[in-house]
Amino acid sequence: MIVLVILLVAAIATINIGRVSLDKTCSANAADAGSLAAASVWASAFNVLTEINKDQIKTWFDLNYFTYGVLYNEADSYLNDAIRDALLASTAAAASLAVASSPVTCREIWFYGIAAAVLDGTASVLCFEASQSTAAFSICIQFMKSLMDSFYEQQWKNYCDARSYMEDSYINARKTGLSYAFSNSCISSKLSDAQNDAFSVWMSSKSAYGNDGDPFNGTAYVIDSDGKFSRTCNWLDKLSQKHTVSATLELPNITSYELQHTVGSYSQISALLDGLISRAQTISGILNSTGVSLGATAVLFLAVFAMSIVAYVCFNCCCPLPPCYGCCVCYAAWCAAAVVAYKLTYLAQSGIVSALAAIVAAVGAKSLYSLKSNNDLAFADWAPDPDNMHTSTSCADAENLMIVKINKVTLPGWITKCSTTQQHPNTSSVVMPPAGYPTIESSSRAKFDGGDVGKVENWTVDPGDTYDPSIVGVN
Repeated sequence: MIVLVILLVAAIATINIGRVSLDKTCSANAADAGSLAAASVWASAFNVLTEINKDQIKTWFDLNYFTYGVLYNEADSYLNDAIRDALLASTAAAASLAVASSPVTCREIWFYGIAAAVLDGTASVLCFEASQSTAAFSICIQFMKSLMDSFYEQQWKNYCDARSYMEDSYINARKTGLSYAFSNSCISSKLSDAQNDAFSVWMSSKSAYGNDGDPFNGTAYVIDSDGKFSRTCNWLDKLSQKHTVSATLELPNITSYELQHTVGSYSQISALLDGLISRAQTISGILNSTGVSLGATAVLFLAVFAMSIVAYVCFNCCCPLPPCYGCCVCYAAWCAAAVVAYKLTYLAQSGIVSALAAIVAAVGAKSLYSLKSNNDLAFADWAPDPDNMHTSTSCADAENLMIVKINKVTLPGWITKCSTTQQHPNTSSVVMPPAGYPTIESSSRAKFDGGDVGKVENWTVDPGDTYDPSIVGVN
C-alpha cells in the first residue's frame, strides 16, 4: 500500500509536471507565433508602402515633372517670339511716325506715304504675330495649370491612400498576431467539441463571445492606455474549473511621415499660373487691337494714294494752252486735295495711332518679359528640393503640398512583443484529486526593420532594402 501510494503520488507529479511543461511549450510557441506573425504582416505592409512610394508617388512625380518641363519650354519659346515681335512692332510704328511726319508735296506722297503705310502694315502684322504668340503662351500655361491640378489631386490622394493602407495594415497586423498566438496556445486540445466550435466563432469575430460562467467565453479586443492590444478567453473543464488564456501584443505604429515636396506649395504655384494666364490674355487682346488700328491706318493711305494717282494722270496731260489746260486745273485740284487729305486725315490718324502703337508695343514687350520671369519662377517652384521636408502626422496637414515622395517613416521602435499567460488552477482529470497549477507566462520579441521606404531613386528599389521579420528574443 505504501508503495502504491508513492507510485500514485509520483504519477500525479509526473503528469502535472508534464502538463506544465507542455503548456509552457505551447505558451512559448504562442508568444513566438504572435510576435512573428505581427512582425511579418507589418513588415509586408512596409514593403508594399515602398512599392506605393515608388510607383504611385515618385514615378507619378517624375512623369508629370517631365511633361510640365516640356510645356514650360514650349511656353517660353512662344513668349520669346511674342517679345521679339512686340519690340519689332514698336520699332516699325515709331519709324512710320518719323517717315509720315516728313513735309511732303503732291509728288512726294508716293515715297513718304507708301513708306509710312508699309511700316504701319508691318507693325500691324508684327502686333498680330505677337498677339498670337502671347495667346499660344496662355494656352500652354493653361495646360500647365491643368496638369498641376490633376497632379496635385492625384498625388495627395496617393499619399492619403498610402496612409489609409498602413492604418488598416497596422490593425490587421495586431489582430493577426493575437490570432496566431491563440492558435498556437494548444487551446483546442483542451476543449470539447462544442467548446471548439465556440472558440472558432470567437476567433473569427471582433466582439466578445458568451458570458462569464459559460462553458466557453472570450473578450473583445482591448487596447489599454499604453497602446497594448490584448484578448482573453476562458473555459470550464469537466470539474467546472475555470481556465484562462490571454495574449497581449505591443506593436509600434507610425507616428509621422517625412514628405519630400516641391519648392513651392500648390497655392503658390497655382496663383503664379493663374496670374500668367490672366495677364497674357489681356496683353494678347491689347496687341491684337493695336494691330487692327495700324492696319486700318495703312488702309486709309489707299484713299490718299488714289487721289495722288489721279493728280499724276492729270499732270502727264498738263500743258499751258488749251485744249489741255483743263488737265492742269485738274492736276492742281487733285494734288491739293491729296496733300490736304494726307496731312489732315492720314497724318493725323497715323501720327496718333503710330505713336500709341509704338508705346503700347514697347510696354507690351516689357510686360511680356515680366511674364517670362514669373513663368521661370512657376517652373522653378515645381523642382523637387531634397531639403524641403515636411513632417506629416495626418493627411490634412499635407493638403497644400506638391508631394514628391515619402522620404521616411518614424516609429518609436522596430520591435514587436507578444506576451501570453495561461492559468490552469487545478488538474482537469476526474481520477486524480485537484493539484496546484502554476501560472505560465511567456513573451517573445521580433524585429521587422531592414528596409528603406524613401530609397526609390531611378524608379528602382534595391532588393536588399526590404523589411524582414525575425525573432530576436524570448522569455
